[in-house]
Amino acid sequence: KRSMIPIGISMEVSLNERAATKAAFGFSPEQEMRIAESFIIRIKTELDEIEPAYRLITKQTSLYPPNASIPERDLYGVSLLYHRAGHLALSKEKLLESFNYFRHSAELSIEMEQFISAAINIENMAYILTKMDKNNPSFRIYRRDVERLDDEVSSHLFNNSILRTTNLTAVYHNNMGVYALLTKTDGDTLSSGVERMLAIKRAVSHFTIGIRGLEETASLLPVGASKSTIKGRRKLYLLSLLHYNMAEIATTIGEQEKAFTHLDKVMRFSKKGMFPELRWRALALKGDLDGALREIEHVTLLRANSLPGEIMSTFSPLVNRLISSGKVEEAFNLVERLSEIERINRMAPILIGSIKEDEKKKYLTLYRRFKRINELEGRLEHAKGDERGYIEDMLMREEKLLKTDIGEHWENMPTLASLPSDRELSKKVIMLIGTALKIENTAKTIANATEENEKLYRAYNQLLDEYKTHTEELAELGYDNSILALFAP
Repeated sequence: KRSMIPIGISMEVSLNERAATKAAFGFSPEQEMRIAESFIIRIKTELDEIEPAYRLITKQTSLYPPNASIPERDLYGVSLLYHRAGHLALSKEKLLESFNYFRHSAELSIEMEQFISAAINIENMAYILTKMDKNNPSFRIYRRDVERLDDEVSSHLFNNSILRTTNLTAVYHNNMGVYALLTKTDGDTLSSGVERMLAIKRAVSHFTIGIRGLEETASLLPVGASKSTIKGRRKLYLLSLLHYNMAEIATTIGEQEKAFTHLDKVMRFSKKGMFPELRWRALALKGDLDGALREIEHVTLLRANSLPGEIMSTFSPLVNRLISSGKVEEAFNLVERLSEIERINRMAPILIGSIKEDEKKKYLTLYRRFKRINELEGRLEHAKGDERGYIEDMLMREEKLLKTDIGEHWENMPTLASLPSDRELSKKVIMLIGTALKIENTAKTIANATEENEKLYRAYNQLLDEYKTHTEELAELGYDNSILALFAP
């Protein structure tokens, strides 16, 4: 029944103005069938039943072949259908098929003037291109398709004063620049060198446009205000990232002065936004490995990430320096330390991933509750007389509230904290992640502030110290259990 269409699908259809208008007058039988089957596909995908979902979506796409004329009322639905088909084909490692699905979805999105949707599809195409075999006869054709659609959509995004300055557009330009650099070339041949320079040129173009779009928001600030006062942590992160990528390219082609100019901006924006994972890389690229090593210690589990071998290779000169000066034992200790840092930065994104908002609230609630209980227990040790009775009453209230929050048998714990069987260990995990979330919230407040606030910076640094204490406590326990394996010796 039309009145029983699930909310998620109704909302999805209404994302497009024309599709929403059609929905207001009811769906055609073909549209109803497509929506129903799309819903089934989503259910099967959520249940990890990829093969049935894939068969069903290929059946759907066969009804709308790329060379067929599609009624205007169906454009959005078919574009979305092909987009989903691209993801399902990619999950089955059918690269060429996935590429073609995303390409058609992008073309339909452009036809509807839905340029952000088109950009997302083109990003997926570019990603697939980085995975393709360079010797595939169709490789160059596919690369031209990416570049053709990229040029068209980039032009539309740039000429739209609203879209040009959005974070989504900046993400597009950053990703497309990175994918351009990652696309394979023909080894050490002359043509490979030319292709490499063209890729660098395209990447620089994307990074530059992304930076200009974000920095354009500085024109809305008071006269004389520095661009470092741009607010919004996400925007600051993207600016830092784009400038860092520009610095990487400048370093690669030997333009050190330009590299340092970009790195100075990375340091400025990442200080405002509190991005230690970018600051340590910027310091390393500037040659300050000691400073980079100090900075990487400030990276929490929630911001940890690294490429395989990235940390060890970056800091290897420090190890070599110690060996050259005869400090062999210190060199071995540093290698162990770097190995541990890299293990955490490699594993954390996999084990922790993205914590959902309701889980974040639960962590923070329990963090505050445990912290208050710890504080009261500490005060109780030294309390006497009436004060002792008063503290005991408060402690009982807090413990009662804790049971309400976490359950009588601790059955309502957040996911990661429920992994250990030991309650004390679960508590330490809650305190660790709770502190990391507090750090993120404080950083967000700093990033959104119009002026520097020393009190906020002190609070941020105190939380970093607290976080370090929690990691050390977990490491001392030596448990090898999922998240705890990150901290085990």
